[in-house]
Amino acid sequence: MDQEACLAIEDDESCSSYSMENVAMSAGEYLKQVRETRKYCEDVVRIDGRNLKIKQNGKKWEGTKGLNLKEENVECQTSLVPSKEWQEAKSHDFASKRDQLEEFRKTGKIRAIQLKLPRMSEEEEWHQFLLEKCAPKAESLKSKFENHVGTPPALSVVFGFAPRTVNELITYLVEWSESEGLTRPIREWIFALILVVQLPLLPDVISSLRDLVKICKKVRSTLSADRIDESNEFSMFIAVVSLFFNQKDLTD
Repeated sequence: MDQEACLAIEDDESCSSYSMENVAMSAGEYLKQVRETRKYCEDVVRIDGRNLKIKQNGKKWEGTKGLNLKEENVECQTSLVPSKEWQEAKSHDFASKRDQLEEFRKTGKIRAIQLKLPRMSEEEEWHQFLLEKCAPKAESLKSKFENHVGTPPALSVVFGFAPRTVNELITYLVEWSESEGLTRPIREWIFALILVVQLPLLPDVISSLRDLVKICKKVRSTLSADRIDESNEFSMFIAVVSLFFNQKDLTD
């Protein structure tokens, strides 16, 4: 932008005749005083800072030292932690199941049941749908899911969920497990959903799955050695989340 187009300044001759003792009454007069004052200033001002001492008024900043930026330590002592080979095998098996289900989806081998679903904001209605009351069209599937009172996590049910619904339900179920415990219906629903969840995972889903691992480790640490089968179910979730979903800092 051309400054002179906004504010005209008279030539140097008129500036030199302008009295510096007068109080500037306009922007133009102020600029005249500025230009006149500059004639008496040195072009360059140099400061020798070699002997200059700066007073330290506060503590030196130490970055993140002393800040607790790590997540809560969830390592729980137990003799039920499986071998690395077992964990890797579970992760590979999970990956194979996901590939198989994707093939089923593409070929239409398993068709989705069209169910009337709650809105995503209706958390209580979803709790009833998944865990308390079976959808009428899914009643015929309950015989294969003896632990379920609500709608069972059959593939024909899960395939009818939109990707956003899958993401939200994972978050809901993990939250419910924190207050209700990792019951078998909740575990089976979570497993069915992570089999079909889209990659890459959304940040909220990653956070929920990390919380799931912490819950699994805490619950597993309370189990006695003779409950190895139940312990392995929790270890499976830990292996899948840490290895397949690449949350390796949570690996057993």
